[in-house]
Amino acid sequence: MKNVYCDADDVKAFSKITYLDLGYANDSDFITFLNSLIVRAGALLDDSCNLPETFFNAGGYAVTGDMYDFKYPDTQLYVFQLYKLPPISLRYQPITTVTKVEYNTNGYGMLPNWVEIVLPGYIFDPISCTITIVTKLPAMAQLSIKVAYTAGYTTTPNTIKYTCVQICANMLHEFLQRKISPNVTPTAVAVKIVAPDSFPASLKEPLKTYVRRFVGVG
Repeated sequence: MKNVYCDADDVKAFSKITYLDLGYANDSDFITFLNSLIVRAGALLDDSCNLPETFFNAGGYAVTGDMYDFKYPDTQLYVFQLYKLPPISLRYQPITTVTKVEYNTNGYGMLPNWVEIVLPGYIFDPISCTITIVTKLPAMAQLSIKVAYTAGYTTTPNTIKYTCVQICANMLHEFLQRKISPNVTPTAVAVKIVAPDSFPASLKEPLKTYVRRFVGVG
């Protein structure tokens, strides 16, 4: 199931709202609603962090066929020191496993021919999340390396869980406020209760370490 970063019981316990408060017939119907709300909150988290859906699910996010440009070394490989070989930074990080690395043996104007590079033909650095090709040279530079890997986390980070619970709780309180506090007009002056933001800046602040950022190079 996608974007499920917390569970309904946690949301109920944190929000202190029951099915009776929102007018549901029973707790089962309320939980069904909460599960859909959790998915919506998870989508907000993914979008805020600029990451694909389900990235924070336990077990990680499977990336297949991610393609990268290849930078040729300035010198022949047999005299080129490994630490000077140009690494390829993988798109989504952190990375738990790399399952397959391929390179294109055909050049420009031709259909690609992908050939697997087996270990030790490449070096994976789990700290910098990079791949370094050490024994193969693709026929062209652009989009000539294809990598399949698993990014993300073995378990959903606690910060993500808490934020998801808090977003859901804020949404529930907003729904409840709208239910019990409709627009009123005392002495012909319209009054409207303003609901709080369900995903305020204070909740986004702890997510900064998870945000995928883009860096432009001119």
